[in-house]
Amino acid sequence: MDRRTFILQTSSAVATGCSDLGISSTPAESAVGEKRPFHYEGGWFFSAEKMREAYEREYHGEKLLQSPLTRVGDTFVGVHKGIRVEVPQEFVDQILRQIIEMLQTGAALYIFRLDAYHGHLFVTPEIHQVRYKQFDKSRDMVKEVATTLADPDLKILHHTFEHLVTPVAGDPLLDSYKQRNVVGFFNGKPNEILPMPPPPKPSGINTPGRGRIPQIIYVAHKDGLFAIKHPRTGEEVRIDISFDDGTWYF
Repeated sequence: MDRRTFILQTSSAVATGCSDLGISSTPAESAVGEKRPFHYEGGWFFSAEKMREAYEREYHGEKLLQSPLTRVGDTFVGVHKGIRVEVPQEFVDQILRQIIEMLQTGAALYIFRLDAYHGHLFVTPEIHQVRYKQFDKSRDMVKEVATTLADPDLKILHHTFEHLVTPVAGDPLLDSYKQRNVVGFFNGKPNEILPMPPPPKPSGINTPGRGRIPQIIYVAHKDGLFAIKHPRTGEEVRIDISFDDGTWYF
């Protein structure tokens, strides 16, 4: 399976307004026969410069992420499959810390859909058996999400450089690209980089554990709810997080 097909099977890869790359509002049929409501024209993978141009336009353009977390009093509130869920401050803090570390180490250049924009929550099989087996037959969605978001043993697999042209030997981005499988932790432990599988296997690995809900989408936007300081430039970067946007990823 080539890298493009692999991504199409795991991501909606929906694009936003970027005039240089172009946007089509006509559904595009993917390599695996699925329909996409939008797509970037001119290719599936892009140079770092084209990614930068797209990022700048999307960061300063219209906010397109659906169902982002909001603040209600002292509480963050999200939506998962249409159900309102409360989100602990610690969970948000750990996601933002992980993003900062990815930018610091070069594991990601930009926080948007052509680079780093989503993560897969997971736990070990042993923890799943003890804490989550109860939800296999009778799903209390609110309780299940609350249990997940408060779990100190929770992990997340971030995939980065999703649509970067694969760097070749001698490309200064090659070392960064090799970091595209990032495991984040919710107990303060620094990110870990998982090695890429050898060719011809896809460079993005599968979740190394039992997957948990919800799916995590994050994107930088000038009006985002949360703010971080970019570890390389010192600039403020605003970020939104969503649990319920199938146009970005499903």
